[in-house]
Amino acid sequence: VSQSRYGIGQVGRNYECFPNERFFGPVAQALVNTGAQIERFQMLDNGTRSFMRLGWDSSHDIVIGPRKVGDIVGKRCLISTSHDGKFAGKFCLQMLRLICSNGQTVPVSPFEMTLTHTKGGATQLVDLQNLVPLIDTYTTSFQRAAELLAETKVSPTSTKCSQIVEKIVDPQKTAKPTKKGEPNRAANRVSRLISLFDGGQPGADNVAIKGTGWGLYQAAVDFY
Repeated sequence: VSQSRYGIGQVGRNYECFPNERFFGPVAQALVNTGAQIERFQMLDNGTRSFMRLGWDSSHDIVIGPRKVGDIVGKRCLISTSHDGKFAGKFCLQMLRLICSNGQTVPVSPFEMTLTHTKGGATQLVDLQNLVPLIDTYTTSFQRAAELLAETKVSPTSTKCSQIVEKIVDPQKTAKPTKKGEPNRAANRVSRLISLFDGGQPGADNVAIKGTGWGLYQAAVDFY
């Protein structure tokens, strides 16, 4: 039984509660061992919720495409939990594209894992800690795939581009004009994604983005 300003709540026997130091400590230490730095730790709602943000400095950045003018991608990790089980614990690794010289970034490939507070949560907590060493493997795979896409030329007006876009936003091939001759919703989705690819997305002028598979992938990310 726990009491807070919200009243009294009771949980069942299958409930497992993890102190913040047990949840954040080992995971954060494992991340720090990979070169991450703790950027922020905050508690909300009188300590009911808490989260930590860690990041890697620019020496760990990935450059997609030509080295001097490539698309720069960094890493950030968010860990959050709640002491009363109201919110599941969460581990989120984000890959972030630098889209502006003022430091603005956009997420490109998040990976998430949740930690429940019911029976079995202790095992999940261990799994979460064991996940950290796999970040380097994930990052390497991400980089190789991104570089391959950056080397793949795709024209916004090509048939191949249209086929890829249809599979992403109109797999049922329902795009067509309405009775009034206007594009239906599916057709609008297709045209919207192509327009994002053809210069409408953040950082669209980057040579690693313009007219490449990497740019088409990022247009889809921006669309969603």
